[in-house]
Amino acid sequence: MALRRFSGVVRPRALARSLWLACVLLPALPAAGQESPPGAAPREPVPVTELEPFLPALEGWTRTRTSGFRIPLSETTGYTFADARFSRDGMEIRVVVADSGGGDDALIALAAMVVLLPDDHFEKIEPATTIRRLTIAGFPAAQRFDADKREGDVVVLLNKRFVATVEGRGLDRIAPLTVVLQQIDLAKLASLR
Repeated sequence: MALRRFSGVVRPRALARSLWLACVLLPALPAAGQESPPGAAPREPVPVTELEPFLPALEGWTRTRTSGFRIPLSETTGYTFADARFSRDGMEIRVVVADSGGGDDALIALAAMVVLLPDDHFEKIEPATTIRRLTIAGFPAAQRFDADKREGDVVVLLNKRFVATVEGRGLDRIAPLTVVLQQIDLAKLASLR
């Protein structure tokens, strides 16, 4: 995990956040070569072309880019994702729909806050970041918003396999991200095989 530097000096807030994430993430990660628990074998992720239809068209926003890839994490695991970026009046939004195949490594990469934080977790990281673990449309989710940086994200985990994420910058609050998330058919995404 890289520490952000400013003029050659480690910023205290960035150091504190990096240390906090390391304390949360490292114990949950399997040791090198350690197998997933029995019954948790990952599946082959669906092709990007099956994820692309879930990317919404945002009225009043300009779509600036669309892409999709298969990302290998090891010889046996990986994930696929499709994403679209939008802009409007100095705001930017990125929508990502992904299939982890159910692999632990891919789930950590795609939805760490949902996978690692306990249900109903709430935390304020000074000066202006809030992290909340919640449920959206019956699925486990998490949201993060930094009021100073005017950025945040909402992540939903569907059936321990599919992930829908909406990230934004230039925002005054997190509400626009949840509105965009509502435009993704989460139940249909969760039903993909």
